[in-house]
Amino acid sequence: MAFRYAPIVTQAPLTIRIVDDQDSTYDVAIDTSEILGSELVNGWTNHPTTHPFETLTTSGSDITSAINTSGFGMAYKDIGAVVVGEVYKCVFTTTLNSGTLPYFRSSADISHSDPNNYSSRIVAGANSFYYIITTARDHDYVGWQTGSASEVVDFEVASFSLKKVSGGTLLIPFSMLVGSATTDLLGFYGVGPVDQPATVSDPAGGGTVDTECRAAVASIIDRLQELGLIA
Repeated sequence: MAFRYAPIVTQAPLTIRIVDDQDSTYDVAIDTSEILGSELVNGWTNHPTTHPFETLTTSGSDITSAINTSGFGMAYKDIGAVVVGEVYKCVFTTTLNSGTLPYFRSSADISHSDPNNYSSRIVAGANSFYYIITTARDHDYVGWQTGSASEVVDFEVASFSLKKVSGGTLLIPFSMLVGSATTDLLGFYGVGPVDQPATVSDPAGGGTVDTECRAAVASIIDRLQELGLIA
């Protein structure tokens, strides 16, 4: 059975979703000691043509009033180039005055028509999440979009922060069984998968006996057996 890491975002603490070759998912909570870059958002631009919020009042990166009663409402910030594998942390507090809260998205254009790096509906109160870049581009537009042309919303955003996670340590506190039987196939780095190889005998015989070397080889065999990599 093969596993892959799926670059999803969840509310903090950071969770990575592991997906097997049968598309079963396993959400794994991760402790993180992070180093954050500088703030990436210093204000918001209302959509200039077809999809503006009817009211958009901002103070720096915070939104003091965003109101929309018909059609899509969208606002954005170009944070510049993004690279596959980069991790971003977003934190803010939302006040919902009426209606349905919008989505926060990371998209290829100001209309958020292809939010392929991140898209999730925000919640009232504290929001804190990470997302991983899956599509590189020279301009990444983050921002807000109502869920449909018929959704009505009146909301505020305070203490907004978006920063790139530039370093740190991820600790994955869980155990995983890869392969449930010795007949399951396993392979690495493009080599065809095979079932569990036969065991290797401990060193014996020979005209010269290096006791320390033989003990080390036997210990390696034991560790491989302990992991199940050989019978």
